[in-house]
Amino acid sequence: MCQPKLLSEKEIIEHWENPDAPPKVSIVCITFNHEDYISNALTGFLTQITTFPFEIIIHDDASTDKTQKITQHFKNLYPALIKIIRQTENQKSQG
Repeated sequence: MCQPKLLSEKEIIEHWENPDAPPKVSIVCITFNHEDYISNALTGFLTQITTFPFEIIIHDDASTDKTQKITQHFKNLYPALIKIIRQTENQKSQG
């Protein structure tokens, strides 16, 4: 499958009518060991063209695969758009 071309963070923000406004939409992505899927999910979020600010909040529940490395790569590319919450201990296993 062909991946869509990702715009840079600057190009995404250039579409926003008021880039200084707080995010109008927060995308919350909860993940645990999703290295096979997380890139596609984040790419899907980032290819949406909006005229308003948005943010992507990734909550990683202490992944033990390459999920954290992948999400950090996206965070490095989109530091103003992506925020990561990383658990040091898996919360689901805590009940």
